[in-house]
Parts: sequence; C-alpha cells; structure tokens
Amino acid sequence: MKNNDEMVFALDEFQQRYLEDLETKEWLERVIRKAGEEQFPLLKANIKGKDLNPILDDVVRDAQKYGFEDDDRLLVRYGIYAVNNGVTPMDNPELAREIRKSETVALGIEDQIALADWAARNYEMFGMEVEWGE
Repeated sequence: MKNNDEMVFALDEFQQRYLEDLETKEWLERVIRKAGEEQFPLLKANIKGKDLNPILDDVVRDAQKYGFEDDDRLLVRYGIYAVNNGVTPMDNPELAREIRKSETVALGIEDQIALADWAARNYEMFGMEVEWGE
C-alpha cells in the first residue's frame, strides 16, 4: 500500500494532468468555434449547437498518445477534422493506415489531414469527387 505522501503526489500529478487536458480542450474549442465563425462557414454549420466535449476528449487523447499536444497548428487541424467528420483521423481505419506509413505519426497526420482538406475543397468548389488509388 502506498504511504500518504505517495498518494498525495499521485493525486496531484493526476489533477495537474487533468487540468492541462481541460485547458487544452477549452482552448481548442474556442479556436474551432472562432474559426467556424470567421473563416469556415461549413465548419460553423457542423458545430452549431453541438457539444464538442466528447470528440475533443478523443482529440486530446490522440494528441498525447502520438506526441503532438504542443503543436498548436497540428492540434487545431486535427481537431477541425475530427469535429467536421465526427471521428478523429486515428479512429478512421483508412486514414490511420495511411498516417502510419509516414516517417512519424505527427507527419502522417499533417500530410493526411492536408490531403483530406484538399479533397473536401475540391468537392465543394467543383463538385468533383477525388478518386484514391491504392
């Protein structure tokens, strides 16, 4: 059994990690909602009146697991993808497979999200479906 000092330290460590996660999630939600208001009307439609907490919990979990929680730009892009699609890139089997082909998971995430963004814009602007080759 742990002594009191060890238990208090473990509790403090847990609380600190929880507070950091909460701050990250709240910051990310503010950024995503502001982006929807100012830049991305389709994003705004996808998030209007929705509770983003469950999907942002998944985003923060993945950011910690794959080591990009301190990369604000990648975190925001990952979050926007997740909010728009209702699933994180790493929870999408096809996308996760492609991401893992990269040198690092963070690079794969950045590459694949950029590719998904490009395909979505292509469809929105020109009504063209992108065909993916194997």
